[in-house]
Amino acid sequence: ARSQLWVTSTWGQQLHRFQVVVDDSASVASPAVLAPLAPFDLPMCGGRVLLLPDHDAVLVADAFGSHFAVLDQADGSLLNHHELFEHNLCDLILMDDGASVLFPQQLLIDLIPAVQGQITWGNFLSNNLRRLATKRLVESSGDYIYIDSKIVSLGRVGNGSGDPTSLAVSSRGMHATTIGGTNQVALGSLAGGALKFIGVGLHPVDCEFTADGKTLVVVNQFSDSLTVIDVETMLAKHVPLGDLRPPSDLERGEQLFHDSSLSHDGWMSCQSCHVGGHTNGLLTDNFTDNTYQTPKRVLSLLGQADTAPYGWAGSVETLEDQIAFSIQSTMASDDEVREQDVEQLAEYVRSLKRPPSLVASRSTAPEPEVLTRQIRLGELYFSQAGCIDCHSAPHYTSPDTYDVGLYDEESLRKFNPPSLVGVSQRQNSLFHDARAESLRDVIVRENHQMPSDASDDQREALIQFLLSL
Repeated sequence: ARSQLWVTSTWGQQLHRFQVVVDDSASVASPAVLAPLAPFDLPMCGGRVLLLPDHDAVLVADAFGSHFAVLDQADGSLLNHHELFEHNLCDLILMDDGASVLFPQQLLIDLIPAVQGQITWGNFLSNNLRRLATKRLVESSGDYIYIDSKIVSLGRVGNGSGDPTSLAVSSRGMHATTIGGTNQVALGSLAGGALKFIGVGLHPVDCEFTADGKTLVVVNQFSDSLTVIDVETMLAKHVPLGDLRPPSDLERGEQLFHDSSLSHDGWMSCQSCHVGGHTNGLLTDNFTDNTYQTPKRVLSLLGQADTAPYGWAGSVETLEDQIAFSIQSTMASDDEVREQDVEQLAEYVRSLKRPPSLVASRSTAPEPEVLTRQIRLGELYFSQAGCIDCHSAPHYTSPDTYDVGLYDEESLRKFNPPSLVGVSQRQNSLFHDARAESLRDVIVRENHQMPSDASDDQREALIQFLLSL
């Protein structure tokens, strides 16, 4: 028997393939053998994977943001690559005999300010199920992807249902979405109607129906437990998987990072915008820069503990102050911000490691000696061109603000330079307004702070150096 195993590499931005070979002729059962095949490169960090048999294609979702890619199953050629309105595409299920794809998602609207009145109704950020036509994901772009689409809102006033973490569909036509931020599962019929919300353990991250569709089993990450739900009676039984010890401050900080109860009506957690501690790459309109209607790109938190001050305006001096402000203002908390929560969240954020560079994450690189020499030349030119004035090692940032020819809607011209560590892992969204989709856009198209006499070779070497950080 022959089949293939498909695995995404998040930081390597690749889709790996393995030929699975089982010797059916042997008299004694033998283990399967995994034979690696050549990987396919992706235009973003790889997340969930879904085979599309009717199109001989593979659908890959962005691990952090809103991009998706469709690749030819045979040769890996890119059939489609576009950006959805939604992000946090945490699960993908093929529906309607392959005609549609159903997935949980979060929708962040960059033109809506983070104020309680807008958060209440899910206008700032909403949590939903989306069904899209498979053919349009393979062939269409922009708004055309959404023709004939359907959406089910998971959130409502008083229960924002942030953040969806997984999806299951039963043989009886029921769907279940685990809501990690509010410790619930949302159950409903594919035919429509109201959703039923059932409380489960701490931070549910996966669920599965039994074959007969009568029972749903939910996996709870932070309580090390299962919740078993009778779908007919909607009664839930909690099943501990072992004794729990009290969490450390760092572990409590991780729990709080994924806890939507810190926000108004439970619409969002820190994880909603900083997916996996990284960035969703989208714009958000909050008051960190002391203005509204000036949406700016969500910054990554990975490896940023020692890069104070914080925010695009560089106006927040400590990580604790930034966290407290985010809970109180951006998330519009219904409760007074607790000092202990802030300290534990700060400890967790400080533990988040910098992402590896794209160069380091790729298992092989073409012409490694040539590439190494080019990176060294790029590092030299990085210094000669004055890039180190704003982006100095080892964090490739500085505590000051600079006017580098960029400005926002309120004419703010001085920005704190973001760290360039791991910049290759956020290539689809660069600058404060995400105008650049790649480092090549920054260096070549935008000509960002480049000397007038910079040659093509120097620009290319600089790009390769940045990709290596």
